[in-house]
Amino acid sequence: MQALSLLLWGALLALCGAEDGLRFPSYDGRDRVLELSDRNYRQVMKKYDVFCVYLCESPAPGDKIAQRQAHLTEMVLELSAQVLEKKGVGFGLLDSKKNSKVAKKLGCTEEESLYVFKEDNVIEFDGQLAADVLVDFLLDLIEDPVEIINDKAELKALDRLEEETRVIGFFKDETSECEYER
Repeated sequence: MQALSLLLWGALLALCGAEDGLRFPSYDGRDRVLELSDRNYRQVMKKYDVFCVYLCESPAPGDKIAQRQAHLTEMVLELSAQVLEKKGVGFGLLDSKKNSKVAKKLGCTEEESLYVFKEDNVIEFDGQLAADVLVDFLLDLIEDPVEIINDKAELKALDRLEEETRVIGFFKDETSECEYER
């Protein structure tokens, strides 16, 4: 009995902790994921700083399971697009059969894969196709990798980070306190 009580408390605490995580809105019904074609893909991709292309094949009209899977995938992309809309991230679906020429031009070769276009780079997303994972990946991707430390509090915060890889540089200018003798 005591083990059951402890198990129930543990489950309740786990649920409370999960509630404090990244909060996603519910889908608002507005379509943000665009169907890419030979006519529109250049315009659409220029519109965004980061553009994600999901290469897929349209499911057969009678295949209910494939249609359901395609719908779920599109909902993941729609929710991610809704969350990242203000960050300049766009999403598009590219049918590998209907638009094979566009897929070839973009270098999208693997069906059911997500390709991220940022500046002149193409990155294939290899993570789990879930909205929270995808949004986290894209937020890390668009974040500026250089952080300027302006005071002692920021330096202390850097020391408390548990990341193993750090590159720290000191760049001397007119306002620098340090002076080196030559």
